[in-house]
Amino acid sequence: MMQNPLDGFIYYVNIYNGTLFKIAFEGPTWTSEPTDLTLQCDAIADANDEFDNWIANVSGTVLCGNATLTNDNSGLTLLCGSSASETVTFTLADDCGNEITKQATFTIEDYGNPTFNETLPANTTVECDAIPSAETLTASDTCGTATVSFSESTTSGLCAGDYTITRTWTATDECNNETIHIQTIIVEDNGNPTFNEALPVNTTVECDAIPLAETLTASDTCGTASVSFSESTTPGSCAENYTITRTWTAIDECNNETIHIQTIIVEDNGNPTFNEVLPVNTTVECDAIPLAETLTAS
Repeated sequence: MMQNPLDGFIYYVNIYNGTLFKIAFEGPTWTSEPTDLTLQCDAIADANDEFDNWIANVSGTVLCGNATLTNDNSGLTLLCGSSASETVTFTLADDCGNEITKQATFTIEDYGNPTFNETLPANTTVECDAIPSAETLTASDTCGTATVSFSESTTSGLCAGDYTITRTWTATDECNNETIHIQTIIVEDNGNPTFNEALPVNTTVECDAIPLAETLTASDTCGTASVSFSESTTPGSCAENYTITRTWTAIDECNNETIHIQTIIVEDNGNPTFNEVLPVNTTVECDAIPLAETLTAS
């Protein structure tokens, strides 16, 4: 005689003619057969309770004596976070030595992504001297704990003060599910440079008292700045009456510029002076009139 493991029935063979006979009584049968069960960790209150209920849900019946239901359960095996798995072999036997077995797996999965706790930083456009500090973000997870990592990269623009900052926060739970937030900050340099020294004021001077051109420098909140200088003259009503226009141009690395113009009106109000000793008034005899002096002036 032999038991068929597929149906649990006992069979014997007639050794004379090879005929296969099935013993009349039925083997054990499942009334609630073991089946695989997968649950999400955030949809249950207690994993062990769910596992125990799954074990207890298996049942069977026999026609020969009493039913004996056993399993090789050794408890849930934790995987990551709140996820776990256990494969159990169930055995249903009767008092006649018949038995059937079935293997099933109980699984708790964690496929849910963590969530950030704070309001997330939005994309923004700022001046190069007003870049916000990076936010500190934290995260939570319904099935365990989560950590947040941060990284920042910069992409160059057209000039030193124009660029893009990309900030990335990555929230990761114990099962490596992750949520990513990216903030893009467009940095612009629209501010003009400023002169460092007191600026020369407009003035009116005599032609012999024209001031020297000042040497000016400049600075910029987002980089460096240079200063160029130019001077032009506009003629007036006579050779010594004219206007000087002096221009200083401060320019930064993004071609923002600040211009200062000084206008100097040059006048000639001074009288000329003779170079030689001037002839004095005199009284002479008619035959002793002196020759006229030749005078020059400057």
